[in-house]
Amino acid sequence: MDCFLACGVDALPPARLVPAFKPFVGPGRTPGLTEKEDAERKAEATRYLQSVASPSVGGGGGAGPPRCEDRTVHDCLLRLLVDGHERDGSKALMRYVAGVGVGANGDALFDKELAARLCEEFGAFRAAIHVHCDGADHGSALELALEAGDLATAKLVAAKAAEMYHLGGGGDDDDEGRRGADDGLDENGEDAAAAARRRGKSLWLRIVDAEISKAGGDVDAAVARALALVHDAEGVLTVEDVLRVLPDFDAIDVAKPFVLAELKTRAGDIERSRARVDAAEATTRETTKAIDAMRARTIRLPARTPCAKCGRPISQLPWSFSFFAPNGVDPDEVAEGSPLSQYYVFPCGMGFHSTCLVEAALPWMLPDVRARCLELMSVVRRVPLTRELKRLRKTFRETGVLAVGRGANAAALSDDDKTYAVQRLEDILCCECPLCGDMMLRKVEAASAGE
Repeated sequence: MDCFLACGVDALPPARLVPAFKPFVGPGRTPGLTEKEDAERKAEATRYLQSVASPSVGGGGGAGPPRCEDRTVHDCLLRLLVDGHERDGSKALMRYVAGVGVGANGDALFDKELAARLCEEFGAFRAAIHVHCDGADHGSALELALEAGDLATAKLVAAKAAEMYHLGGGGDDDDEGRRGADDGLDENGEDAAAAARRRGKSLWLRIVDAEISKAGGDVDAAVARALALVHDAEGVLTVEDVLRVLPDFDAIDVAKPFVLAELKTRAGDIERSRARVDAAEATTRETTKAIDAMRARTIRLPARTPCAKCGRPISQLPWSFSFFAPNGVDPDEVAEGSPLSQYYVFPCGMGFHSTCLVEAALPWMLPDVRARCLELMSVVRRVPLTRELKRLRKTFRETGVLAVGRGANAAALSDDDKTYAVQRLEDILCCECPLCGDMMLRKVEAASAGE
């Protein structure tokens, strides 16, 4: 075997040697060999397969020779380890199914169904339970633990199942029908957290049934055993759940401390929920108060305060309105018919005529915000279209940014819809000052890039 190991897995693929090991695989002594010879050859075959299947480390602490991940090799090693599990108390088998036999991606390199069947058949229950849990078959793992009378392992299986449910893990072959929680719902449309609790509870109730059966006809012992599991379940199981599955009994003194403890726990939960609700209501009140204060905030400006874009006083019409008079349209009538305010002032102190604000902000809005702004302008209709705004609309229409849905749709809107559209348009225009917000940063970046 040392010569085979010296060749390495590349020069001598271990799968080529598997047929030579097959006579030693399986229970009982190999025909034609003494018991001692059979044990030695099985030990050598196991040593070789363990060496090639295990991740190795080189002399300098780096990666050593590559490991073999061939399924045939790993299944052969699994059979040998299961066959000899009684010699070392299943230590080597447990190391294999829990570590050596797992690939870098976390998937088993051996056949899980084969491993579970062989481990059960040869009495390697701990390894079988681990394989079932790793395959998300917690129901079968729990059944094995209960058959072996191992209450501690049964509790660990139920706890691990509940933990995996909450993490959204598991596979499609889970006998409890567990699914991931990526969408927050299970296959029945049930909330993932509620489904996790229900499925975890079903496993714990199976343990409860087993403990009641152990008590035989001793009612006090049955009640005590069953209710003691409530604490071990860490919230998955309640006293009420256990009382429902208990047979008819008259052991009030035995159940009383458990019932009182459950009532105390529920009272604490109610108080904590009430405190969370009170805190949420206080936060809502503070937020509403802050919003109302912001809405009531006023800024006083001199009447001659210039528009930050055109320079004309914000109390007068902008320079861009001079475009209307030569076309036979009265600028004052245009201003009166606009659904927007005459001017807007930002917290930084800068003021803009409404059309000047649109002209200044539109080119530097994010594309989706700009599209929404142009769409709302089309719906609102009577926003004054200065020469610059017409140019911008044409530019963004040609680049495919201008949203569709104008014309007849706008005429069909109710007054409430149009009022809402004006409010949304103002929200977009007033979310930040074009000269000292993110839009100015985008303008500077575009200038630096030579756009």
